[in-house]
Amino acid sequence: MFNILASENSGNLTLLIILLVACALMFVLSFFKNKKYVEKQKALQDELQIGSKVLTKTFIYGTVEKITDTTDGKVLLIKTGDDDKCGYIEMNIEGIYSVDTKEEVFDIEELNKEPAEAEEIVEVKEEKIEEPVKEEKPKKARTKKVSE
Repeated sequence: MFNILASENSGNLTLLIILLVACALMFVLSFFKNKKYVEKQKALQDELQIGSKVLTKTFIYGTVEKITDTTDGKVLLIKTGDDDKCGYIEMNIEGIYSVDTKEEVFDIEELNKEPAEAEEIVEVKEEKIEEPVKEEKPKKARTKKVSE
C-alpha cells in the first residue's frame, strides 16, 4: 500500500518540478530580452541630435528642434508637418520609437512634378543584326546501281 502512495506522489512531484523549471526559464528569457531592449533604447537615445527625423511611440513623424535636460530626463521639442502647416510636440525622450538614419527623404509629390522635358519619349532605333549565311556544300549525287 505504501508503494502505491509513493508512486502517486512522485508523479505530482515531477509535475511540480517541471512547472517550476518552466517558470524559471520564462523569467530568465524575459530578463535577457528586456536587457537587450533597454540597451537598444539607450543607443537610440544617445544617437538623437537636433535635426534628427524621429517616429514617436504614438506613430507621429517629426524633426527634433530642441533637446532640454530636466529633472525627469531629457525633453524633446518635435516639429511635425510642413512649413505651411506645422505643429510642435514636447515629449520625454522615452517616447521616441525610432530615428530615421537615411540621409535623404523624397517627397512623392515633388518627384511627380518633374519638368516636361523628362516626359518626352525617346525612340530607340532597333537595328536588325543579320546572321551570317551558312554556306552549304553541294551534295553528292547518289546513284543506284541497277542490276540487270
